[in-house]
Amino acid sequence: MHGNKHLANAARALSLSDREIAHRLGLSVAVLRSVDGAASPEYLRLALAALVVGLDPDVVLKSDAVPSLPVQKGREPIGHQSLNIPSGSQ
Repeated sequence: MHGNKHLANAARALSLSDREIAHRLGLSVAVLRSVDGAASPEYLRLALAALVVGLDPDVVLKSDAVPSLPVQKGREPIGHQSLNIPSGSQ
């Protein structure tokens, strides 16, 4: 695994290979690896984070009632504690 370790961290958290993660995101492994660098696009980090915490984008985006989650501006991540995600989900 290459890059800034976003992909490696997600793969470890999910117990999945790069190939399995790429398949879930609808990307080729080459594309996934090519964008996992020091300046990873925010959409990749968001997609990997959603996979790690088990967030189903269809449920969130198609729902009439969008869940009220804390919003954090910039690149600082929101911790699991602020989202009330059980520590076993990490």
